[in-house]
Amino acid sequence: MNIPQTLRMVALCTLPFIALIAALKIPVAGLPKAVARLLWLQFVCSIMVCLPVLQQNGTSLHPWPGVVVDPTAALFIMLTTLVTAAITEHTVGYFGREMHAMTPPNPRVVREFYLCTIVVLLCIYGIAIADNLGYLWIAVEASTLASAPLVYSSRSGASLEAAWKYLIICSVGIAFAFFGTALLFAASQHAIIPDGTLSVVGLTRVAPHLPPALLRFGFVFLLLGYGTKAGMFPLQFWQPDAYSQSPAPGGAVLAGALGNGAMLALLRVTGIMLAAGQGQFVRVTLLPMGVLTTCIAALFLVKQKNTGRMLAYSSMENVGLMATAISLGSVGAFCLQAICHSLAKTALFLLSGDASQIYRTSLLDRMRGLIIISPSRALLLLAGIAAVAGTPPFGSFLSEWQILAACVNHNEPVAAGMLLAGITCAFIALAIHICGIAYGDTPPGKTELTDGFSHNWRGVVAPAILLFVVLWLGTLLPGIVIGAFARLTP
Repeated sequence: MNIPQTLRMVALCTLPFIALIAALKIPVAGLPKAVARLLWLQFVCSIMVCLPVLQQNGTSLHPWPGVVVDPTAALFIMLTTLVTAAITEHTVGYFGREMHAMTPPNPRVVREFYLCTIVVLLCIYGIAIADNLGYLWIAVEASTLASAPLVYSSRSGASLEAAWKYLIICSVGIAFAFFGTALLFAASQHAIIPDGTLSVVGLTRVAPHLPPALLRFGFVFLLLGYGTKAGMFPLQFWQPDAYSQSPAPGGAVLAGALGNGAMLALLRVTGIMLAAGQGQFVRVTLLPMGVLTTCIAALFLVKQKNTGRMLAYSSMENVGLMATAISLGSVGAFCLQAICHSLAKTALFLLSGDASQIYRTSLLDRMRGLIIISPSRALLLLAGIAAVAGTPPFGSFLSEWQILAACVNHNEPVAAGMLLAGITCAFIALAIHICGIAYGDTPPGKTELTDGFSHNWRGVVAPAILLFVVLWLGTLLPGIVIGAFARLTP
């Protein structure tokens, strides 16, 4: 790695720590703008580091031992940085209105939000660049601990219960993942590496020589562990409570930034399995979980009454699609689905948070007529649902089409049919819920924006940017987008 690239890599790793110091030292009144500016600068730095990796077709950076920046890692670094920068930009207005509400939040809670968001960003960086299954496990576990305070932000009994459920269930899952990691290390000792290794690159290189029994046993435990953190069926019980009890920006961090971490870890492990010729075993174990996750989440979406729980089950549905793509070895479809879902779901959480502030409730049946009160937010909500549900011309349509095509190409017509049914059911349920918010009779006394809301596009610029990127990915020539993502490897 040349000197300019080394300096850019150092800047990429240093700026978040500067943001952490700022979050500790700057008074709460000026904290939101300061952190947002630092994270936008971090996004520019991530482009400078990661774009050359993507342009060089398979070339990876190895800046330090146990660290590798390959094209897949580069994509997720840029994605997570963009998402967190947009969240912190939008929360300038969100927390500004909360601080002037009848019951303003404790300034300590606001500071905790920014601290946790930055630490989550660092954890996702760690997951993306880890070339060691031990480092990978540590980063996933750290992301759980860092994000738990976001769930407990309201300091209520319900949020405390949700935070404990999140910590306990995910910690049990991470314990399974630890055992699976130990099994893969034991398997490596039976290969041509006498002392064993946890290096992802090293394990992939010697994968054909690994004992199949240990390899399969380890993969099952890793699937259970990282599947629990991702919210896959039947291990998703923590997710609806955690998402609904977090403030809207906290839910955006959980769904848009943190949600990809466990799936990326699962992708790395699956790459080792595919290199060992265990693709059929991966399909037998992971494919049913992915398909059932999508279908069951779609059914739960029908009867939801709370915006946070609705978006949680929508995230669960998309996790099922990502798991299906991984099980079929379609890395490009997984990455495109993860990117489009993160961007669209983050926008939806931010917009739903604004709607909750406008109506002073998060209950769907009490939020009506947003198109009259705030046309820009209503239109973006409708666009966000179209994007997250895979409606053309958004990029998520391309990724879902690729996943369905992969099912057919691998002779899995039942999986393709169930996925199509689940996607359709989810789209209808989300459309009904969001159209109910956008249209209908406005509540008495709610005919215009008040309480510090901006009447122009400045208040919705961050969600608009995120949805524009999803639209841009879908309106490019499909061959260009699909071809670019097809070159990615686990």
